[in-house]
Amino acid sequence: MIAVSLVSYNTSALLKKLIEKLYAQINIKPEIWVLDNNSSDDSVEMIKKNFPKVNLTQSKENTGFAKGQNVLLKKINSPLILVLNPDTEIETDTLSKMIEFMEENPEVGIGSCRILDSKGRLTSNGGDQPFGTALLSWLFNFDKPGTPSFHRADRHFYESKNVGWIGGTFMLIRKEVLEKAGYFNEDYFMYFEDVELCYKAGKKNYQLRFHPDLEITHLSGASSKNPRFNQWKGEMQGLIKFSYKNFGDLYGFYVSVMVRIAIILRIISFAVLGKLDYSGIYTKVLFSI
Repeated sequence: MIAVSLVSYNTSALLKKLIEKLYAQINIKPEIWVLDNNSSDDSVEMIKKNFPKVNLTQSKENTGFAKGQNVLLKKINSPLILVLNPDTEIETDTLSKMIEFMEENPEVGIGSCRILDSKGRLTSNGGDQPFGTALLSWLFNFDKPGTPSFHRADRHFYESKNVGWIGGTFMLIRKEVLEKAGYFNEDYFMYFEDVELCYKAGKKNYQLRFHPDLEITHLSGASSKNPRFNQWKGEMQGLIKFSYKNFGDLYGFYVSVMVRIAIILRIISFAVLGKLDYSGIYTKVLFSI
């Protein structure tokens, strides 16, 4: 009924804990698929020793999120596939509740739930597609709870309603969506491949919705040495690439200019506020996109 697709990079301890919880799911026996992205820790040995039933694929290089997921997604035949980050914590009824949600809402092609950080605070796991007001309010920090924005962290947004995009941290996808809308775009190493997949699914008239009563925890950045830099760089690069690819050179150039203006303003603002570490990270981002 359901398969879980995990791309792992140096998250052995967290991955072990997550797989144990997946196998402990109430009334559900999921297929578990793992692609190891050439980890330098004992992830592969840990899986072979403790979880012989896991479908394990070893990559000889770090292929990134999109390409790694596609390797697994193209092998999986289950009607429901949960794309899940290894650095997440779930409860034993998480899968059964999500399956029930998808069965009750057949118009939903991609589903998810609220995601909390390690301190129990709501974090962004989606938002509006990056056009118009949603794009500018996010880039220039004009967004407020309840207003359009590329990233949304207001609780009412995560009710059961159609949204612009859902994050790849926890993304329950119908196999038919991948067959009709396509798989993750491998031009993205990490960040924005989920936004584009949701955009393509929406064009095929699938709804994207959140389970209104379900939450998981995400220990963000567990596989990265520089999580803020990698996220901010990945999002800015991805936004520019997404705009050029889907809307042409003129719109792509416009977004590229807006992104660079926004980054410069963030560098100045954080410096004035005394947050020199943030200012320094954005300076690196500016020269890397």
